[in-house]
Amino acid sequence: MSVRHVVGVVCVGVWVAGLAPGTVRAAEPLYLVRDGSAVATIVHPRWPEPQAPEKELDAAGKPTAAYAAKDAEFRRLRGLRWANIAGPTRTLQDYVRRISGATLPIVEDGSERHAAVAGPQIHLGRTRFVDGLGLDLDAKDKQHTVIKRVGDKLVVTSGGDPHYDRRGMAYALSTFLMDVLDVHHYLPESKKQPPAEALWTIVPTIIVIGLFFIGY
Repeated sequence: MSVRHVVGVVCVGVWVAGLAPGTVRAAEPLYLVRDGSAVATIVHPRWPEPQAPEKELDAAGKPTAAYAAKDAEFRRLRGLRWANIAGPTRTLQDYVRRISGATLPIVEDGSERHAAVAGPQIHLGRTRFVDGLGLDLDAKDKQHTVIKRVGDKLVVTSGGDPHYDRRGMAYALSTFLMDVLDVHHYLPESKKQPPAEALWTIVPTIIVIGLFFIGY
């Protein structure tokens, strides 16, 4: 997969394997941001916010064991949702904004806002569209990363069961940021801590995604 910088434009992976074995074909660019405006929309799987349990106290005014167990489960579910939904979507939105100045909207799969979306979509995680692609992700390891373009939709997801895994989407998004959007870790020459904004280097650009597939 190649990256080309021409007058503020990055074009990625425009040649890919075709549908027939052994063939390749060129793809029209898929724009995420163009002329400083967001073109694509980030779509995340439906995953309701976990609800905190009502506090239960014993006769001594201390939390009951039952409440402690419910609270621990709530915190676990909240952490999983953050790792698979809120964290990846906000991180991608943030880096695209820092690259281009445009803010990609975020919608939930199957919502009214999703139904109204026109234009390219970035499916982060196991949306209904992704599940319909037959990628057999449940049988894959959490480090199995899939970055795949299907028409005007871009898929960024990972293997494993997201309801038990905190790291799969972090691996997938990190791969997308580095290999596709050309975002790189900042490596200081000294041990002095760089300012927060310098932890990543970003090339200001219009973002163009070709048709490609990456599997690890």
